[in-house]
Amino acid sequence: MLCLSRFQSSGRLALPPLARHLRTITASNRNLSITAYKREGGGVQPEIPEGKQGSNKYEPKTEARLEARPQPGPNKELQRLDDWWLKYSQEQKQDLQRKSAEIQTLTAALMREKAKRVREERHVELYKAIEDIVWVAKGRIDDKGLRVVSLWNNHELGLYELSRHPEFTKVLREEVEARGLVLEDVDTCVREIYWDLLPSPPSYDRDETIVIRDVDFTAEQRAALVTFMKVLDKWEFPWSWREEISGKAREENAEGL
Repeated sequence: MLCLSRFQSSGRLALPPLARHLRTITASNRNLSITAYKREGGGVQPEIPEGKQGSNKYEPKTEARLEARPQPGPNKELQRLDDWWLKYSQEQKQDLQRKSAEIQTLTAALMREKAKRVREERHVELYKAIEDIVWVAKGRIDDKGLRVVSLWNNHELGLYELSRHPEFTKVLREEVEARGLVLEDVDTCVREIYWDLLPSPPSYDRDETIVIRDVDFTAEQRAALVTFMKVLDKWEFPWSWREEISGKAREENAEGL
């Protein structure tokens, strides 16, 4: 009874020695953790309000705790990967630029070859038409009862003989005057136009329309070619043809004359 009255008078119960020892260790560990946290973080700890000092329930705000966290150092592996990716991207960009330049060069060469092939095909058609004119002239009899072109002449001599025939020279002078050209210059083209064109292929189609373009021939050459075609228009088996100047076509055929 005496012991119980002593405890009641003191207003508290005495703790066992083990509990007091554990509480002392916990407090010491907490103090050590706070000290180590401050030393590693190197930042300024948030100030504890006066009313909260000494209280275990106070916790600093999240922003303050994040600022106090130690920042990680530079990651060498990530930096190495970043440098590799940058170098790889630059190499890929240079490779694409090189391939793009090669494609442009090949495209330009292809377009030139295509234009050349189209121009050659046009020349072949004209060459065939001129040969056909000579063949028709060999079988044509003029007003004097003579052949326009001798049967024994080849194409070159036949063209020369045709260019001296009155029917041909009449149309030639009309074309020269209409185009404002010099007769001697066009007459030279008449004699040379046969060799300025490509050799004739083994076969051809008479249904094709011959196009005489200003981008392919000089003014004198066009006048010579048009003269040939107009003379043929008046004979048997005329060809379908037209002349194009600056993209505008002037079509003439035997039925329109």
